[in-house]
Amino acid sequence: MSKPKRMILCDFPNNRCNLKCEYCYITQIPDWGRIQEKGKYSVEHIAKCLSAERLGGPCLINMTGETMLEKDIVKLCQLLLEQGHYIEFVTNLTMTKVVEQFLKLPASLQKHMEFKISFHYNELKRLHLLDNFFENVDKIQKSDFSFALELMPYD
Repeated sequence: MSKPKRMILCDFPNNRCNLKCEYCYITQIPDWGRIQEKGKYSVEHIAKCLSAERLGGPCLINMTGETMLEKDIVKLCQLLLEQGHYIEFVTNLTMTKVVEQFLKLPASLQKHMEFKISFHYNELKRLHLLDNFFENVDKIQKSDFSFALELMPYD
């Protein structure tokens, strides 16, 4: 197993989240919730631009912004993982359909990916999503993915 050569920080500037935590700066901006135009590059093109060959070897790629709202995010992660990259994926883990898509990835790829799971207790409680959230955490825990469950200091 080769070590990552670089750390790449990817912020998805989508101005969206399926939660609306009162302390979150994203929900305070005027464009919050506005659906962005489709990006001009395909996930295949993005993966090619971030190829391990082009970057000098496998990298640790951090993806942040509510990443599960991104179209084709599972496919993008799969393409990057297949190149030998490692992925750190920041999410509130409430979108079960996307979680289930990730769980279909081969174990060999899952072993190169970590979910940084943000636990927004007050908002999950308000939206009656606590059970959903913990069911998804349990699914990730039973898989070959790594994960960190992070409590928001506000809560």
